[in-house]
Amino acid sequence: MLVTLSKFQLSGTLEEIYTDHGGCSDGGKAMLRLVARLRGLPDNREVYALVSHGWLRLRPQDDFFSENPDYFRQVVLYAPDEKRYAVEYIMPEDVAPWPQALVRGETESEDEMVKMILVALDRSGEWANAA
Repeated sequence: MLVTLSKFQLSGTLEEIYTDHGGCSDGGKAMLRLVARLRGLPDNREVYALVSHGWLRLRPQDDFFSENPDYFRQVVLYAPDEKRYAVEYIMPEDVAPWPQALVRGETESEDEMVKMILVALDRSGEWANAA
């Protein structure tokens, strides 16, 4: 999987951002491991990433901060430490029980988190729309 830092991130690489903020906190270390694992997957999706207040926001296009109303349709990852992970996304309108219905999952397993991220990328509908 190709994971690229958004052009809207002020500077650096994902690795530099997570390393420079607080000497790479436990959550930063966990996030770097997740990014490395995603990059190692045999998956041809392009993913643009934006670090925002401890969250890693993923989009199929580098359109963060655009006037595109779908900007908020993103897969969001969170790792506050090396033992807790969360992923969330807004359900596609055609399957959501109400507008902006949010799916959130949490786990303490890095392996499970990678699986959950892939499910979120698939079920968010955003990468299907990017093709």
